[in-house]
Parts: sequence; C-alpha cells; structure tokens
Amino acid sequence: MSFKLNKTKIMKKIYLSALALSICSMSFGQKVDDAIARKTITTGKSIKSNTQAQNNKGAVLWDNDFDVPADWTMTANVAPDNWVMGDTSTTAPSGAFLIPNIISDDGKIALFDSDLMCSGNQDAQITTTAPITVLGSEPSVNLVFDNYHRRFNDSTFVIVSTNNVNWTKYRVNDVAVNAYGDGSTTAAAAANPHTVSVNISATAANQPIVYIGFLFQGGCDYSWMIDKVEIQQGENNELILTEPYFGTAAFSYSRIPVSQIQPIDYDGAVKNDGAVDQPNTVMTIDINSGAFTAASTPQTVLAGATDSIGTSWTPPATVGVSYVATMTVASDSTDITPANNTFTFPAYEISQYVYAYDDYGTPGAGGGTDDCNGNCPQASAFEAGNLYDIWAADNLTALDVVVGAGTPVGTNFKAVVYESTATGFTIVASTAFYQSTTAMIDNVTSLIFTSPVALNPNSTYFAGVSSLTEFYYGTSGNSSDGTGSGSRTSLIYYGTMDNPNASQNYFTTQTPMVRMNFDPALDPTSVEEQNNALKFNIFPNPSNGVFNINLSSNEANNVNLTVKNVVGQTVLTETVNVSGNTNHQISLTDYSKGIYFLTVNNETVKLIVE
Repeated sequence: MSFKLNKTKIMKKIYLSALALSICSMSFGQKVDDAIARKTITTGKSIKSNTQAQNNKGAVLWDNDFDVPADWTMTANVAPDNWVMGDTSTTAPSGAFLIPNIISDDGKIALFDSDLMCSGNQDAQITTTAPITVLGSEPSVNLVFDNYHRRFNDSTFVIVSTNNVNWTKYRVNDVAVNAYGDGSTTAAAAANPHTVSVNISATAANQPIVYIGFLFQGGCDYSWMIDKVEIQQGENNELILTEPYFGTAAFSYSRIPVSQIQPIDYDGAVKNDGAVDQPNTVMTIDINSGAFTAASTPQTVLAGATDSIGTSWTPPATVGVSYVATMTVASDSTDITPANNTFTFPAYEISQYVYAYDDYGTPGAGGGTDDCNGNCPQASAFEAGNLYDIWAADNLTALDVVVGAGTPVGTNFKAVVYESTATGFTIVASTAFYQSTTAMIDNVTSLIFTSPVALNPNSTYFAGVSSLTEFYYGTSGNSSDGTGSGSRTSLIYYGTMDNPNASQNYFTTQTPMVRMNFDPALDPTSVEEQNNALKFNIFPNPSNGVFNINLSSNEANNVNLTVKNVVGQTVLTETVNVSGNTNHQISLTDYSKGIYFLTVNNETVKLIVE
C-alpha cells in the first residue's frame, strides 16, 4: 500500500502526551522524544503472542456468555468509564474512532469503550460475582475466551483471585496490533473473534474457590470486547513458542549490503502451558532447509513458566542469496498442539549496495485520507522514512524511494539523511528536489546526492523522503511498534526531523519504501562521471518486464535507447531528452520472458525479464 505525507490519517486521534520513547538502535542506547499524538492504523510485526489461538485442549469445566448481568461485577476508578454488558445490536463501539463489533455466537458480550469515554486515566475491571467452585482437583486449567481489541497505549489483563481481594494479572493482547483487532500471530488482520487461551494454573489450579475477570488500563484508547468465557482442563504437555524475533540490535532488515553484515539474532521464548514440567526443551533454528542449523542448550521449563531462548548466525557475504529461517521448540514429550511450536520468519537477502526495511512487496493503489482533525500543518515539510544502523563506514550515494499512487504529477520531493544523537536528529545531507512523474508511481526512484555522504560506523541514521506539499510514499511490510523485541524503526515527522512541530513526531508500523543505496556507480563526482557526459542506472533488473532507467548528464542532450533480443532483433527504440537527473521507464511486458540487451547511446547492458 502507499502512505500519504501531509494530510494523513496514519495517527488519527489527537491524544497529546509527552512520552519519551526509545526509537533508535538498542545497541547504541540513543533516545529521542517520540510524542504519540494520534492513534495509528497499524499492521503488527510478525510475532507470536503468549496468548495463542485455542486448540480444544480439554474439557470445559465452567463457562459464561454474559447473558445474566448479575453474574458479573463491574468497577472502575473513574465511575462513568466502566464496562457495559448487552446484546451486540445495542452494545457496540461507538466512539469517534470505532472498530468493528465482535462477532458473537449468541449476541451477548462485555465491552469497554475507551475511545467513547476517553478519560485520561481508565482502570476498570469486570469480575465474576460468585466464586467458581469446580477447580479444587484440577492440576492445570486454562481461561479461554473470544475477544476483539485494538491497542493504542492501553494494557489488557486476565485477572484471577482466590479471595476476591488479591488479584493476579495475566497480560493479554501484548503484541503490536493491526488495523482490525487484537494482536495476532501473523501480520494479517486478526480473526474476529480472536480466541485467547491463558494458563491460570499458577493461581487457580487445585483451588476450592476462584474468581476470574478482565482488567483494562489506559486512557482514551480504542475498545475491548469479550465473549464466550470458559475455564478448560489443561493438557500435560503444551509448549508454545512466543515472541520469535530476528535481526541485529533489534532492527530487522529485508536487504543487508555486504558492507553492513552483522550477526543475525534469532530469539524467542518458550512457554510451558501444560500441567507438568518439560525436561530437555530445545529451540532449533533451520535456515534455508539445512544451510545452517543450531540448537539451544537443553533445559527444563517448569509448568506455567516462560524461558528465553536464542542463537545467532552471521550470513556469508554472497550477494543475491535470500535466507528464510524456521524456529521450533520441542521437549521429550509429545506436544498436544505442535502447530504453535514453530514460526517461519520473513525472508531477508544479502545485497551488493541496498539497505532496506520494507519487504519489497507491491505498494497498493491508494494512500491516506484527508483527515488530521484539522491539525495537519500546511506550510511546513513532512519527512518519513526509516532508521538504519551503520556498522562499517561507507559512502551513501542515493536513497531509493517508491512514489505512491495518488501523488500529484509535478510534486516536489527530496531525500534527507539525519544522524541520530542522544538529544534528537542532526541533518547530514539532502538532495535537490525531484518532481514526480506518472512513470514514478509505484516504482523506485533513486534520489542521488550531489556528492557521496560519508556515514560513520556505530551510528544510527534516519533516511527519509521530504515534501512541502501533498505527497504519497509507498509502504510495504510492517515495522515494530516497540512493544516486542524489535525497536521502532519507521518514523513520520511534521516539520523536519531536527525541528518537528510540537507533538507531531510519530512512529508508524507501515514501513515506508525508503532504502539506502551505496552504489558507487551513482556517484556524480566519480572519475567515470566526470569523463562521461551520460550515466545511467537500471532498476529493477531482473523485473517483470517494466524497467526504470535513471539517466544523468552534465548537459542537456537526446539519448537513444535500443532494446534487442538474443538473436539481435530490435524490439524497442526510444529517444529521451536528458537534462540533469531524468527518470524514464520502458516496458517489455508484451514480449516473452528471457534475456534482452539495452543499448544507451554506445553502452550496452543485459536486461532479464522474469
């Protein structure tokens, strides 16, 4: 999809706060004020929560469908901001920024509508009025329920007590959320409803009386809906892989140039959701079906406990190789639901020159909508992009940016680079302004610096696109919101990074397609460039038949383009007027897949149509 700079709905709701949130690499310990001023339409990082989808583990010992109001007691620190119970026809999110209602099998639900009530300090719980008395001989029990939730700054908990006074909290919905509901185990929208299972044995097992409930803590967030609550018998052997993560210093890249290769960490946690201890629990990593394998030291995971596990691996400096890793946890016992023991990470690739976060998917056709609640600044710059850790000194020659659909033709935009410091961002370099063209839409445009930008080792940089007017940039893939193992990496600032407008600096979980490019061939100050009036760069190559050509010349001239097939037949000829940096697109989609040869004036290069 694409994302709009300027009048955008990425962070919808004005909710001014002054939280100082870490957004830079954990390895360097750098921080910047990151005021979360509006809610974000997000798609969460692909990690698993330790509240997993229910797999029919055991017999139902107790259940409640919210059909009898007297079964539940609702309390809140701010009296009006409380839970409600009712039929979905009348009980539904109704705030200014509502989410869909939960799909209920019987239509009876409990709802906390934080957005509607919108006080700044909401602490509300709904608990069973009468004690539950059927667990006295049960060694392992799980609380299972349907829910639908969209997280902003809130925390949600299952709470359990044996005396209705002292409560134990079990956090749920603790991963990055997506645009439709509560945290899910994939980047896709969570199911509606999303079924959650929480092992409450540490508090409730073998107890003659038990009270259970749900606690919402936040303020002016979205909504939380609950339905179909059950207590089920637990199984003896149930391991769950939670919070799998890969990356370097909490940054997960999709393209890593050979100059910046570092050890890749593969970390996670294993939760014993069963009734008995699990000896010889091991996590294994398999990369590219045996290209690299590793296993953690065997350990015993106690019933109800969660232990961290992990390993690291340094990929070889082989350009063009893609790596896919699968993480698995297992013990000596046969697991009741092995499906939640395995996670396959997104692929990443070693490149020659390109450094990227986005997943190289196809950007969508639309961007944001014209809605900032009247708070979009109209007379200042807008800058969006990603943070990059630089481990070895290198010279940055360009930023590769995908211009999103909806960008008006003739829009001025440029590349900017800032160095992250302990107090904020310091501008390092920027390009001249480029003008958007129809050929740029949903394609990569290389924004070339007038001279290479020297980047320092062991530093973090922000690489972004900047515009003064309406502009969309492509997005592809998901960035961390900072709640899991990964750091926040994708940012949007109104104004400039080193001088943002008050309370208008944000993070986003939709990754901007803004990439660093260290290709020395793009350096306009190189000896080759000085000796040749014309220089060109082709991307992508290979492609599906559409090739973008960035041409640069010291003086205005007409450039002849000729494409021939492998038997020497001419299939395309065009003439392009080049003055300075010029972007041109050719299409071979009407021709068969294979190898072609492009001649630009007197220089010939190979094109591959896949």
